[in-house]
Amino acid sequence: MMDYLELVGEQKLTKNANLSLNENDDWDLAVCSLNNNSLPTAIWWIICQNIDIWCTHVSKKKLKLFLTILIYSSLPSVTSSFGDVEGKNISNGNGKVRKVTVHQIAVALLSDTIFYEQTFVRRHLASTSCHVLKKSILSLFGNSSYGDVDFKSLPNWSEVLSAHDNSLVNISSSKDTLHDFSSGTQSATELHTGCDKEINSLPPISMDFAVCQSLLQIFCWMSKSFSNSRSFSLFASYILNFERLVVGSLMNYDGALYSTTHLELLRLLLSCRRSLKYLVMASCDSSTKLGKFSLVSILAESSFPILWLLNSVLAVIGRQSSLEDGTKEMMFSLMDVTSYVLLTVSKDRVALGLDFLVTSANKEGDLDELCVSSSEDIAASAWETVGLIAVTLKELMNSLFISLKEVYSNGKLGAGLNAVGLNKVSFLLSCFQGFLWGFASALNHIDLKTFNKSVNLLQYIDECTINILLDVIKFSLRILFSEDDQPPDSLDVIKFSLPILFREDDKQPDSSFGDIPSCSSVLTDAYSFNMECLKKPLIESFLKGENQDKAYLLRQLFLASSAVLRFGSQFNLTPPMTSSLVLIFIGISETLMLELTEMVVMPKPFSFVWLDGMLKFLEELGNHFPLTDPTSSRKLFLKMIDLHLKGIGKCISLQGKRAVLASHEMELNTKSLPSRLEEVPAVSYCLDEFKARVRMSFKVLIRKASELHLLSAIQALEKALVGVNNGCTKVYEVSMGRVSSVVAAGIDCLDLVLESVKGRKRLSMIRRHIQGLLASLFNIILHLQGSLIYCEKLVHDKSDTDPDSGSVVLMCVEALIRISGKHHMDSCHVSQSLHLPSALFQDFCHLKLSEEKLNFYVVDRRFSMELFAACCRLLCTLLKHHKSESERCIAIVQDSVSVLLHCLVMADSASVAVKGIILWEVQEGVKCASFLRRVYEELRQQKDVFGRHCFQFLSKYIWVYSGYGPFQSGIRREVDEALRPGVNALIDVCSADDLQYLHTAFGQGPCQSTLANLQHDYKLNFQYGGKV
Repeated sequence: MMDYLELVGEQKLTKNANLSLNENDDWDLAVCSLNNNSLPTAIWWIICQNIDIWCTHVSKKKLKLFLTILIYSSLPSVTSSFGDVEGKNISNGNGKVRKVTVHQIAVALLSDTIFYEQTFVRRHLASTSCHVLKKSILSLFGNSSYGDVDFKSLPNWSEVLSAHDNSLVNISSSKDTLHDFSSGTQSATELHTGCDKEINSLPPISMDFAVCQSLLQIFCWMSKSFSNSRSFSLFASYILNFERLVVGSLMNYDGALYSTTHLELLRLLLSCRRSLKYLVMASCDSSTKLGKFSLVSILAESSFPILWLLNSVLAVIGRQSSLEDGTKEMMFSLMDVTSYVLLTVSKDRVALGLDFLVTSANKEGDLDELCVSSSEDIAASAWETVGLIAVTLKELMNSLFISLKEVYSNGKLGAGLNAVGLNKVSFLLSCFQGFLWGFASALNHIDLKTFNKSVNLLQYIDECTINILLDVIKFSLRILFSEDDQPPDSLDVIKFSLPILFREDDKQPDSSFGDIPSCSSVLTDAYSFNMECLKKPLIESFLKGENQDKAYLLRQLFLASSAVLRFGSQFNLTPPMTSSLVLIFIGISETLMLELTEMVVMPKPFSFVWLDGMLKFLEELGNHFPLTDPTSSRKLFLKMIDLHLKGIGKCISLQGKRAVLASHEMELNTKSLPSRLEEVPAVSYCLDEFKARVRMSFKVLIRKASELHLLSAIQALEKALVGVNNGCTKVYEVSMGRVSSVVAAGIDCLDLVLESVKGRKRLSMIRRHIQGLLASLFNIILHLQGSLIYCEKLVHDKSDTDPDSGSVVLMCVEALIRISGKHHMDSCHVSQSLHLPSALFQDFCHLKLSEEKLNFYVVDRRFSMELFAACCRLLCTLLKHHKSESERCIAIVQDSVSVLLHCLVMADSASVAVKGIILWEVQEGVKCASFLRRVYEELRQQKDVFGRHCFQFLSKYIWVYSGYGPFQSGIRREVDEALRPGVNALIDVCSADDLQYLHTAFGQGPCQSTLANLQHDYKLNFQYGGKV
């Protein structure tokens, strides 16, 4: 078999790596269709499908050849991209013949985690892929200058950093770089030895860039599957050396003349840093196996690698005199990835040091006499790394703070900082907060009280370091929200009502944490914030996607502040964050959320990215409410609830028909529903992530809330569900055909409360209010039910900011499912819940949109399936948890099941094209039949209660199956096969007398024949005969 491997690799290995094996190498998996072009693809497919069979019988040379061909085959060609995977198959005109290519087979194999379990893969794939990467690098940069670079060993960081240290300091501290808008390109900075080539050393844009990026993406995949120190060390050496060359080339390029090449180099740098991120994460996950040889220990062996991570990005930022939006987003991604690398390194080092301290604290004796020398040395090295990172960040932040004060002293506060200066501030804040979050994350599951009192963890992050960070935060706020023409001596006129923030002296704050008001104390103060002090046009521009540099800086300010709050609370110290600063960020959050909810258009995707900093701050603030006096902090707590309601409500309105509850997203059965025909825009994914973050913040606020705060939250949700308008109590936001976004958010938040609240007392509080909440849900459904809940608007009116009525109804049904499964319900509410499927689908079979409505609405069949599935789950839950009440309302149950059964008649592929009528395709009907089957099966499970009524459900099924239902067409065979197990479950419960009664009642005709056939099928395929 391996002799044929040469046929596959002949063209691949003799041509350049950026060429495909054959542009027409697709194969439809049929032997009869093989030709000269598709034969290598067929051979390659057979080889990749049977690796476990032949790998133990071939030589080492052949194994390496296979891996080399695999790597080259996965690289992009002129007509394909690395993202093309096996799931994206090529089809003919009718879409039934599946075809595959060599590229797709290779990518699919590299994506398979089982592939990495092979011994030869673990042994040779790392070196093979690195060898291919080296050839691509030399092809990209040229052999003459970089052929002598030893990619297998780590760079000599002292030489690398010393080559550019002086020029980097000049760029960082230059007055022009920070605040001169007319400043041109900065002087070139060499970041590696031997980087003084001509600009023409790099070729024009080619596939070499895409090949290198694809190889780096492969590194990201492989890092998750390898757990040996040799592979991690080899990957790290190649990535860091490659990164060094890319950064050096960026420094020697004039972005104005070579913008396209410059953009590709910047994208390569981001790919390198992202690969390093995944490598560090994988190394930390495998740290128990790797021990002292982990990649983190390599990066943390001295301050030089950390300095490289920081100074390389600072140098690249210094060269970006003017950036387009796409390039800016790449720079922001580079900052975020670097911050996450620091977070992972600090978390790993702190955790390693804490393991030693915890072990020592649990033993008898003094700390210095407990552990063996090796463990103590490892812990000491870990803490030394933490200190090095803190000192490095402190020095860079102090240098930045001096530059900011220089700008302030020159009287150019508002207009004095250009994009380069803003990005440098953002980057250092990003790295600092990443370091603090890593430190704090390692302490999440540690009880600091168990430590020896002589152990002072704060020695690694002293007060001066935190104070410098806070000073930079304060100056950054002045940069963002001060008027452009405002002189520095009039800053106090900004009516923050918080003069401590804008003190005129440059002295450090008080050295004692205890002298500063705590975050907990500020939450108990009377909440007031004058939002007129903020520049609303600037905030509106943030939400429109403008001023991205300032928006990203605001995100980092939120993240850094939340990190300081978490860091202070973990040590049970008064947080080194003034009450004025906390109130400012609360006020900015309120302003941002209000402006977001008032927008009539979809925000830009980047807006949802930088807004997550605000949500992180609100989430961290929610962790402090349990430490406050509930009575004093109640007003601010209600304000936080209101902000979350508005945020979630806005997301629901923007999502339209896609809006569902969090519990719906976790349901396995709905994930199997067919996807929508139209593609979801990229902005929708950002919106979904933003909504998930708002939910997470709300859950933190509720999960630890005191009883008084929880009561306040429940009362706020009751008002939201009823539709009480905060501005005017006489106007309700629930009317016929529409509800407001806050009402929809109340349903979503109610679901989160039911999920998050634990404990006997807290659950009893919810039970006291559950009947009123149920009445509100039924009221919403009553006002919204109608034919339009199944439709989606073709033309959206910008003035219409209400959520989709169908999505709100679906959310109500799903909320009823959760309530009925966990809480007691009155008989009237059980009866109403059982009647819901009938009320929602009673006219579904005969629903037809008028010609006028067809111009504005389109039927959403997938939504109708989701609502059908939710109604079936609601019936199953009620039958299981409210048996006696359901039996008393058995007629209502029968009516609802009959209506749902009638809907299955509409599954007809030949009739789907009927204009204006909601009909399902056959496969859609099969899926809905599987949902209704579970209702029948639940009746069988509860046969002690419902057994004597099952013959009535069976009778209705026979009646519809025999052609007496809607359209007099019966149920299609495919749909009936999916429903048949449930029908057999009904027959299994029916007694002989029940079946004889049905036989007599039907008389001669199709119904009697159907019953006989069902009984025969039941005895043949379902009835237990006593044999195994």
